[in-house]
Amino acid sequence: MQTLDGHLLDLLLNCTHAGADLVLLHIHKDVKNSEVAVKILDNGCGMDENTLLHAADKGFTTKNNAHGGMGLYLASEMCRKNGGNLRIKSKQGVYTLVTCRFKITKHLLPAGNWPLTVALWLYMNPKADIWVQYSTENFNKQFVFSRYARKTGIQYVKSNRDVRLVASLLDEKNDF
Repeated sequence: MQTLDGHLLDLLLNCTHAGADLVLLHIHKDVKNSEVAVKILDNGCGMDENTLLHAADKGFTTKNNAHGGMGLYLASEMCRKNGGNLRIKSKQGVYTLVTCRFKITKHLLPAGNWPLTVALWLYMNPKADIWVQYSTENFNKQFVFSRYARKTGIQYVKSNRDVRLVASLLDEKNDF
């Protein structure tokens, strides 16, 4: 991949493949320490222990086609080459959380167009909701894109079982 937004799109497409209709994306840029953390939490099918163990292995895929098995591996390699790591937590039937941490180095890929990448994923997944949070030490902005918001142009926070479930996961694990 030539840009970081390519990795983001691949991670979002994994959410689609898992059947998620709710995704939380948090991008945190730590300017002081020159680090970035990207976290993607979805309410898809989750992973069993074997899948979780091999998810970032080169060539491992759960997709029923010959094209797959490189996305998490490449994201993991990008993180590693830039002084970070990729972690995956999952509970089968409930959620998957992918966390990419990396340093901002001279070797880091260009960022690309993250907002356009999210918009493209939304266009490809008209029944999905995504909450996007971008933060730094001095800035915190949240955006909610939902089925209702796309119909009316109003951004809002809905309260339903999925949102409560995701919020409880975040509170319990302090991962977001």
